[in-house]
Amino acid sequence: MLKIIQRRLEPFLEREMPVTQAGFRKGRGTRAQIANLRWLMEKAREYQEEFYLCFIDYNKALDCVDHEKFWFVLLEMGVSKHLIILMKNLYTNQQALVKTEYENTGWFNIGKGVRQGGILSPYLFNLYAEHIMRKTGIDEVAGGIKIGGRNINNLCYVDDTTIMAETADGLQYFLWMVKEESAAAGLKLNMKKTFVMTNGPIQEFHIDNDQVEIVEELIFLGSSINIDDNCSNDIKRRLLMGRKAMVSLDKLIRSKDVRLATKIRITKTMVFPVTTYGWER
Repeated sequence: MLKIIQRRLEPFLEREMPVTQAGFRKGRGTRAQIANLRWLMEKAREYQEEFYLCFIDYNKALDCVDHEKFWFVLLEMGVSKHLIILMKNLYTNQQALVKTEYENTGWFNIGKGVRQGGILSPYLFNLYAEHIMRKTGIDEVAGGIKIGGRNINNLCYVDDTTIMAETADGLQYFLWMVKEESAAAGLKLNMKKTFVMTNGPIQEFHIDNDQVEIVEELIFLGSSINIDDNCSNDIKRRLLMGRKAMVSLDKLIRSKDVRLATKIRITKTMVFPVTTYGWER
């Protein structure tokens, strides 16, 4: 039944999701968002424009989705009522207990969170995250980075959200809107893991009473991004990861019982992707 619901949801998601959301969509993925971000930073430097990026981290996002709010969100997003009823039945009367070293707790009802590992969970959270972004009205505000006649102010991969602006005030306003609407939906930003990157002159960045750390380099969707778009650190990091992957296959590579063709195939499968990840430009 989950596969059937998934097939029904996919066309709806493709129709409703903006081009800036790449999570679990055909022909899109983390590599596309890495390439998009590098390209945006490269073009901003080429035209000598300032850019301000904020990499948002949510506090246990998938565990904090309130079920009652969630069904309302799906209805508001335009999901068919019969699909909502089917999914609601999957989440109704869920119970859990906690096992400890000494004894188990009593059973309690689960009223939050999408199912970890469920095939529908990424799709459902995509809708929830898109609802938050629509509520902010961020796509209607002309304060993002202008490239090729387009105004781009966010890049998303499920709950990994990056917002961007040409000014510090613009970014502060975007972040404030996302923070407020996320809180209304039951999600809380993890300000200790939310970072700002900019080529502008600011030394500090605040939102409400929280200070957001300004960084020159961070890991974005598994790839090292820095303010200068200098890829040397990421190349070194990828080569090191590839070397570690190769070392883990050492016994297999040295084995005389494994055919050369098999060794080559395993190496291409387990080492090459690790080394070359994120280099689409």
